[in-house]
Amino acid sequence: MDKHTMCIQLSHKEEAETSTENLLSQDYKFPTDIIYEILSFLDDFKFIVMNCALVSKEWFHVILSTCNHLNLNCRFGGVGGMSGRFLQNIATLKVGVITRDTYRKLILMKSLTKLIIRCDDEEGVKYISELKQLTKLTIYGSHIGDEGVRYISELKQLTYLSIPSNGISEYGAKHLRELKQLTTLIIFCNRVGNEGSKYISELKQLTTLSIDENDIGAEGAKYLSELTQLTCLDISSNWLGDEGAKYVSKMKQLTTLHINSNRIGNEGSKFISSLNQLKNLDICKNDIGDEGLEYFGQLAQLKSLDLSYNRIGDEGAQYLSELKQLIYLDIKTNHLGDKGAMPIGELKKLIYLYINNNKIRNEGAKYISELKQLTKLDIRNNFITEEGTKYFTEMKQLIDLTI
Repeated sequence: MDKHTMCIQLSHKEEAETSTENLLSQDYKFPTDIIYEILSFLDDFKFIVMNCALVSKEWFHVILSTCNHLNLNCRFGGVGGMSGRFLQNIATLKVGVITRDTYRKLILMKSLTKLIIRCDDEEGVKYISELKQLTKLTIYGSHIGDEGVRYISELKQLTYLSIPSNGISEYGAKHLRELKQLTTLIIFCNRVGNEGSKYISELKQLTTLSIDENDIGAEGAKYLSELTQLTCLDISSNWLGDEGAKYVSKMKQLTTLHINSNRIGNEGSKFISSLNQLKNLDICKNDIGDEGLEYFGQLAQLKSLDLSYNRIGDEGAQYLSELKQLIYLDIKTNHLGDKGAMPIGELKKLIYLYINNNKIRNEGAKYISELKQLTKLDIRNNFITEEGTKYFTEMKQLIDLTI
């Protein structure tokens, strides 16, 4: 190595050492934009406040002044131990244990937009109603009642509201119509009834509605059919019957429908089969029978279908062979034999199949084994012998087999 090359290398080494010394010196200030960039990839409140904020004054200042996206999970505890100075930085809060201190600190959370919380009564909701910036609110395991909903109606920026099992009647539903920005409403296991459905139908901007177990009949379904923006509806475990199914079938924009446990017969099933935009349909625990499946071939976009507990036999199963896009099928606890298994074996895109509690024998097992994309199969409680089970051993792609 010549002297010139050696001098250059020594010079570079000295520059690197000087740069490192400057970086490690107490006078060096890490650029605030880089600090912010690093912190933007983190959202855990406890980690950032109890670790990152202690790195230096610069880090402390950047966190306090710019990190308004933090997530705090106190699902199994309160917020009593949290520093009031950083509460303004919390954007998402999950809290399970409620105290007066919790409510006082909620008011300090100026960046809070998403809240998941338990409330002992409507008095707690009164505090929450002061958080005018909230866009997403979940109140679970509570009993806020109609008065609690009145307070919630003051949160005009809400786009997402989940208030299941809260003792809400039609009077509470009346207050909900004030939430003009709401696009998602989850209100299952309450008692809004037909009259409450009328008020909810005024929320014209709704795209997702879960209103199962709410004592809704055909009249309520008629009101809800006016929600023309709705794409996802869960109206299970109500009292719709065939007439109610007729009104639901007017919602042509639906892509996901849960309508199980509604006393729907073959006539109501025909109405539902006219919803040709459906991709996901749960119509289990009804009474549709073979005749009710006659027009299911129209559901050409269907990818997920639950027909369990519906008195479907071999004749009805024949209509399913037209559903070429299906990847999920639950047809357990029906009356399918080997002839019914044959059209199921033609659904070549199936990945998940639940066909347990039927009357399938070895021949039917052979048809099912031809589903080469299947990774999950439940075929227990049929009449398949050891000889029939050999067909399943050839299905090398199976990850989960119950037999």
